[in-house]
Amino acid sequence: MDEDPEEKKSQKRDNSKDISEIIDLIAEKSPKTLIKTPETKPTEPTKKETDTSLIKIARAYDYVGGAIRFKIAVQNISNTVLTDISVTLIPAEQYEILERIKDIAILKPNESRGVDFELIPSTCGKSKLFGSCTFIDPFGNPHSLAIPPKEIWIKCPLVEPRNSTISEIESLKKDLKKGTAKIPFTIDENSAFDLMIGQISALDLSEVVIGELMGLYSGIAKVTNDLMIIESKVDNKNAYLTVWTKDLKQATGFLAYLKNLINIAFETALKIEGKIEKISQKILDSNEIIQRINTLFNYCEEQWTIGEILILVKEIKSKIEKAFAESSIIEKSNELIKDLEKIYQEEMIIPEKESIELEFKILNWLSELNQIACNNLITYEQAFPEQKTQIKQCNELIEEKYQLIENCEKRYNKKILEYLMIIEKESGLSLFEHNFKEKALNPNLISGLLTGIQSFGSELAHEETSMTKLAYKNFEIVIEERDKVRGALILKGSPTESISKTLKLFTLKFELKFKSELDSWKGNVKIFETAGELIKEVFE
Repeated sequence: MDEDPEEKKSQKRDNSKDISEIIDLIAEKSPKTLIKTPETKPTEPTKKETDTSLIKIARAYDYVGGAIRFKIAVQNISNTVLTDISVTLIPAEQYEILERIKDIAILKPNESRGVDFELIPSTCGKSKLFGSCTFIDPFGNPHSLAIPPKEIWIKCPLVEPRNSTISEIESLKKDLKKGTAKIPFTIDENSAFDLMIGQISALDLSEVVIGELMGLYSGIAKVTNDLMIIESKVDNKNAYLTVWTKDLKQATGFLAYLKNLINIAFETALKIEGKIEKISQKILDSNEIIQRINTLFNYCEEQWTIGEILILVKEIKSKIEKAFAESSIIEKSNELIKDLEKIYQEEMIIPEKESIELEFKILNWLSELNQIACNNLITYEQAFPEQKTQIKQCNELIEEKYQLIENCEKRYNKKILEYLMIIEKESGLSLFEHNFKEKALNPNLISGLLTGIQSFGSELAHEETSMTKLAYKNFEIVIEERDKVRGALILKGSPTESISKTLKLFTLKFELKFKSELDSWKGNVKIFETAGELIKEVFE
């Protein structure tokens, strides 16, 4: 659970425990004693007395089975009885909620009550929840108190494949936590299942089995390296997604992300029944916007002025708003526009650092739009398999844009590559270096720095640790560990996934090529000079 200092972790459904945990959060500021008034007649609050002097509110949340349980505790800190307490929660559009209002009949002085709201995330991302609390004092006066906003972040874990057998998965399920999402639909069940597995198959997961309206997949969450098992099935006009993982927070984010993709596919399939041109238009829209974003990439490479770049970014944003209102690029482009307008004058040429950062963002935008086009094409193929000519044309468009994106990524990678080193792990000495930009660097100084930082991390953790990335100003160092050596790639910008894989491949090939030399190495680095051949093979 993502939590600030006022949050507590709780997975068991125990209301009394939930309430006590939340009330503990406000106990420090709560009055230790209450002023007693004559039992015959309570004292009417004065005009100066505010709503906050009568009631205190605490909020917390946890993850339960793919949903968010948002808990609000209300404490009467006055010396009078309060009645007709009504707690209203106003969630963001990111969540589905069955009950927005919860009532508490009465609160005696210093008494507390807790209410729970179940929120089902429909997408990933950050959002704020807020609300209000209304109540009546003993004299019939109504009061209202705002429930302060609380930010919740539903993170979507990136996954990579993991090969598993059915028997292994059934055994692993027993030790994992489970989250479930239900997605109703009105289209044909077989079509719904095809759309569902189409969205899941687009992710980097291993397919374990596909049966009659049921699919089973396995993978690894990249950030935490935790196992994830995903089951999909269709029954009685409902699609069911179940995720087993170690952390319910991951399950919630993954379910929200996948549920959103499947919902979009279902809605698209429903809308295009008899309207073939609409889905093909989406693919054409993606194609046009990708072309404009590619032009923006060229502007950055050629270091055009801030004003010229802003004009193009605003144009791209406008086109995406019309064609793909749900795209995350809209918010990201808004942030970019604000940053550029705030920091730079329009007539200024875009600085190199800002240009490189923008190029990296553009690569992500291109990838997202191409994925949208691919998803639409999958839906189109499944809904209208007879439209072979149009399907072929759409495939050719997407393939053309894929080549364009790949070309942009290669140019970016070449631009940020600075220096490569292979370091002997035991001694920390540099075995091989390659300078991509012909800048003078001291390899032993760099290898000593990396080895020192690695040792420092191990000392802090009291165990062997592996550092994978180091950033300094606009430079980043990506590190790959092998048995005998450590590869370090110095970059003038953020690494792409392909450049990290290239370093991994180079380090692996280096260790395999020089296995016998590394096993008996006594300090002679000249024996590794032929590694320059691997540079041409892997990097070029």
